Amino acid sequence: MDAQHRTCRHCGTSLAPGEAFCSNCGRRYEESAMVEPTARGTSSSFAGETNPTQQNSEPTLLATPSPTPSSRPSGYTASGQAQYATPPPSPYPSYNGPAYGQQPTPGYAPQGAPAQPAARKGPNIGLIVGIVALVVILIAASTGIFLFVKGQGNSSGNKASGTPAGPTHLHITPYTYSNFGDQIEAVSWSPNGKYLAAGSFDNTVQVWDAVTGKTLATYKGHTNAVTSVAWSPDSTRIASGSYDDTVQVWNALSGGLITTYKGHSDTIEALSWSPDGKRIVSVADDDTAQVWDAASGQHLLTYSKHTDGIKSVAWSPDGKRIVSGGQGLNDHTVQVWDATTGQHLLTYTGHSDSIFAVAWSPDSKYIASGSLDGTVQVWDATSGKPTFTYHGHSDSVYAVAWSPDGKRIASAGGAAFGGGDDTVQVWDALNGGHVFTYKGHRNDVNALAWSPDSSYIASASGDSGGTKDNTVQVWQPA
Repeated sequence: MDAQHRTCRHCGTSLAPGEAFCSNCGRRYEESAMVEPTARGTSSSFAGETNPTQQNSEPTLLATPSPTPSSRPSGYTASGQAQYATPPPSPYPSYNGPAYGQQPTPGYAPQGAPAQPAARKGPNIGLIVGIVALVVILIAASTGIFLFVKGQGNSSGNKASGTPAGPTHLHITPYTYSNFGDQIEAVSWSPNGKYLAAGSFDNTVQVWDAVTGKTLATYKGHTNAVTSVAWSPDSTRIASGSYDDTVQVWNALSGGLITTYKGHSDTIEALSWSPDGKRIVSVADDDTAQVWDAASGQHLLTYSKHTDGIKSVAWSPDGKRIVSGGQGLNDHTVQVWDATTGQHLLTYTGHSDSIFAVAWSPDSKYIASGSLDGTVQVWDATSGKPTFTYHGHSDSVYAVAWSPDGKRIASAGGAAFGGGDDTVQVWDALNGGHVFTYKGHRNDVNALAWSPDSSYIASASGDSGGTKDNTVQVWQPA
């Protein structure tokens, strides 16, 4: 090959003697790239040679015959494919952050990107809401809750107010509540421990603070004497029965009447809520026990196995059964029946006179019944087998209450025309052993209620045939 005949290795153009750069592609002449000359305008020995009319265009770099190892230009692979010894810089920043699955540190930014400031912590909304709620509760507890002094009210009081459920451990200095104008027939302690309610022959139900004795409300919806009062399990509603043959359910905090049940044809003697607060059972001198919806007043079933008026009733804590006690000349029985179907389950015949009081043990296994025969009898709620009989009273037993902790039973005495023992006696629920006798009343004790924490008793008295009392007394058994 003529050493003077040089050809550009990049585009195959013949170079003039002395030219250092190709006149076609402008590339520098390299000695090792000399090739045989070819005619201009014909195929070049490089597949990428351009047409002379494209002399100002950059040729595309494609594969070339592989030079020998000793003469291979840098930047070529063994197969002749182009590569770079030093890769060109990427337009994107390299990543040198945390590995996959790890959380970046606050303020982290990839290399080459502006650092982001650490996220500013906003206010803890949950904490703020909790604090506000606590403040509201403390204010309500310290200032009291405004209740009502009104009559029938209206349906606007249907929704339960914010009385929290659950018993409160109480610290009470014994006191006497004496705002009624006639004898008191019923008393009930709210399940949350905060309130007491009682019904009187003056046609009213009064609600007061269980700790201080301060009157909070007087309900005047009934047109005759109030015989029975019971709080709902959630402490938001009260049901009251009357000589006016109705049971009225009302909002305990607003006084709004929720429903009036008119299914009975004679005096309402007693009532009880289902443990879930959805139903009420009421008994009357019309010889029936009736179960109905507590919200709507819709009748659900009637139990009619008693042969005379029914004086007492209680719903079992497990919600499955109801016990009712008969009265009058023809019925001295205690009957147990299914709360859902009304099916008769058991009749207890241990008493010889009217049954004025019945109470379930907290575990729903036993029943205590108090009678005008002067006894309280405790017996198995499933078999009817007697466990023991308490003989501590000298006359009729008007009220019986089982302590919520299941350890003690309280019973109250009196006489139909005065002259009874007018006491409340507390005794051991397991063996009938006497624990304490309360003698604060001056007349028959008609009703009893334990505080939810089993620490105190509220007892209600009247003025039947003797010295007027007409008080509810709150005290602590020894």
